[in-house]
Amino acid sequence: MSFCLFYSFLFYHLFLTFASFSVNLLLFSIIKENFSEK
Repeated sequence: MSFCLFYSFLFYHLFLTFASFSVNLLLFSIIKENFSEK
């Protein structure tokens, strides 16, 4: 039972890391486009 819990926690942590990374990448591209326009 604890083994399954550990795997679900690991998957959740990886998902959060990937989500935050993609959000940061999206924000960076948007900011870059705004700066290149001016």
